[in-house]
Amino acid sequence: MKKVCLAIAILFLLSPAVVLADEFDVVHRYTFDGTTEDVVGGADGTLVNNTGNAAFDTGKLVLGNTGSQSSNANNGDYVDLPNLIISDLGNAATFEAWVTWNGPTTSSWQRIFDFGSSNGGENQSPGAGNAFYIFLTPRSGDDTLRFGNNHPDPAQNETWIQTQTLASGTEQHVAVVWDGANQTATIYVNGVAAISGGGFTYPLSAINDNNNWLGRAQWPDAMFVGNYNEFRIYQTAQSADEIAASFAAGPDAVIPQVRAVNVYPPNHADLISPSAILEWQAPADVTLAGYDVYVSPDSNDLNLQLVSEDQSEATYDLANLPFALLPETEYFWRIDVRDANEGGDLIWT
Repeated sequence: MKKVCLAIAILFLLSPAVVLADEFDVVHRYTFDGTTEDVVGGADGTLVNNTGNAAFDTGKLVLGNTGSQSSNANNGDYVDLPNLIISDLGNAATFEAWVTWNGPTTSSWQRIFDFGSSNGGENQSPGAGNAFYIFLTPRSGDDTLRFGNNHPDPAQNETWIQTQTLASGTEQHVAVVWDGANQTATIYVNGVAAISGGGFTYPLSAINDNNNWLGRAQWPDAMFVGNYNEFRIYQTAQSADEIAASFAAGPDAVIPQVRAVNVYPPNHADLISPSAILEWQAPADVTLAGYDVYVSPDSNDLNLQLVSEDQSEATYDLANLPFALLPETEYFWRIDVRDANEGGDLIWT
């Protein structure tokens, strides 16, 4: 039986020219393990502790706000992130947080995040009808978890999507995907898409983001009451599978990445969720005896790790891998095809 290997044609695809890891990575990550350091991008935040009660506790940042502090009075606690980190994203982004909102459940317009500027400019919160900003609130005036943006052309030109108010008193995973190419945004709660909508027409690159805040608003609204376990910013619009995998992995791990550089036919380089099923097209010129599937973090090794031998289906479930995928690691896969009509030595195609 001859084993028809696609390796030579495919291994040309494994050159660094097609490895796009940086494009898909988290660009800013705040773990709050005793600091507001950005452990990925170096854009460290500053904890503003006006109450004197903000504290780091077991890997979380607990703000000292009670619901009475106002963003414009600037008498509460929040995290000030560096200017320009939002406009630098271009027009695709994902904002991801593990947070606990402690209410009060009747309090509206607290901010999980608010990025952009206000009418008063830097470090001012008098209102922002004439400014460009994006925000996420656990409870809006309509009693909903809302993500929105405003652009000053015309003034108070706000677009938003909203879903059920965020549960209070328990940690929640919330992600917002900004898909500028399709002018849509989607809110995910605990790994599941809750609402999606269009009309997000202005690029993030147009934001004058001199007020990038966790816990404070561009308006004179109440400051966030609760704690942050982790906050991340991606410079891509993450897929539903990627959001679900990140939620499952939890706040203390960045999920692995699996890149399909070895599909049949070749010339393919998609990023795949670690919870996905690999699929490939059966070759038309081979009498199939079976497929061998290889997965490895080494893109330059012909002898990638064999994970499934002589299987009949043109799919492989990554859940069946005989080893654990490591965080912050990019993996590659390859398919070898066995031809039932041929015998003798291995022949490279």
